[in-house]
Amino acid sequence: MSSDASRSHHGDQVARLVSALALLIVAPSCSTPEDRVADEPRRGEIESPETPGASRAVEASRVVSLSVSPGQVCVRHRAGATWCVGSHRAGALWTTGPRADDRDVLTTRDATCLVGEAGVRCVGRDGPASSPGVALEGLTRRCELRGGGDWICGVCEDEVRCVPSSLELGLRPYAFSAPVPGASIIVGDAHQSCVSGNASAWCWRTGHVQAQQGVTRVAESHRVEQVAPGSLGYCVLDTEGAVWCVPRSARTLPPQAHLTDWMSAESRGPIHTGALVRVEVPPATELRAGAGIYCALSGDAARQLWCWGPNASSHHREGGGASGEARGAAGAPLAFGSDVTAFDLGAATLCAYSEASSEIRCWGPILAALGRARYSSDGAGPRGVVVARVTDRGVELVQPHESQ
Repeated sequence: MSSDASRSHHGDQVARLVSALALLIVAPSCSTPEDRVADEPRRGEIESPETPGASRAVEASRVVSLSVSPGQVCVRHRAGATWCVGSHRAGALWTTGPRADDRDVLTTRDATCLVGEAGVRCVGRDGPASSPGVALEGLTRRCELRGGGDWICGVCEDEVRCVPSSLELGLRPYAFSAPVPGASIIVGDAHQSCVSGNASAWCWRTGHVQAQQGVTRVAESHRVEQVAPGSLGYCVLDTEGAVWCVPRSARTLPPQAHLTDWMSAESRGPIHTGALVRVEVPPATELRAGAGIYCALSGDAARQLWCWGPNASSHHREGGGASGEARGAAGAPLAFGSDVTAFDLGAATLCAYSEASSEIRCWGPILAALGRARYSSDGAGPRGVVVARVTDRGVELVQPHESQ
């Protein structure tokens, strides 16, 4: 081959190589279905263009989920174990240890229930942590489950199923057709439960449903994202992040009001279906209710808890928590700090976890069970009491003299 032909052949090879490289550079990347699924938001993340850090905070949190009953707080840790402390097992901190098949924990008044591959299994308040527990018939890991009071309820495909968490209570399980497909469920401590879906909400008296009678649509004039039933009636979080409540639950009663004053006809009579009152809190992403206390988690970068109601008066900062008949409650932020990634209410007990401080703080009756009796009412102050710290390895109980 002549030198001219050789140079021409070499030039053609270089040209083909440059063209191939250009195609590689400009070609769109191809991802597998698995890659695309991995890139989608995880359940529980908060998607907001204004607060891109909020999703990352929830995803990176050491606490996967937190469940509170009147006397116990349970934490599902990122490392795979469940940790609980409170009146169950005489106030000792206990753990199931890492169990790969467990995916959530639900604590009720008399039981601790673990949700795993085999379904839901509950252990009584004094049963050993190693106990396999009692299986709750009809509830599987495919149901969306919530616990409250004496019940574990779930939306299982197109049916709502409720099972008592303790066989000793003499309560009967029941089921009825879900009023909306793909609904989310919340089980209240004050004999009321609700589901929400398709921007609507439905509530019923827990344990008193027969052939779907008594299931009432609520907040019909609002596009509902979440609904939270409490002892003074329910509140709803709409699709814009605004919070609306039954007028009675939107008011702050005098601090001396007793539990029997709160749980009057509002919690035992017909479910309220009239106009709701706007609560003055920032746009929220989560809403919970208890006995005389309602809390919403702000959707901004601060991720603060805002609470209102008669039982929230001792949690507020100075000057917080006023109300007016026409405008509803002015919720006040807890002096807890920011970056709250998990919280829950069980009756009058509130516990919250802040990733920034790695602390679990609680307010209310649970403190007496943890040897903090002098803090169990107003003594908890606006910051609550640190009951545990969360590390990369697990949960560490904070002793009473260390808790402030």
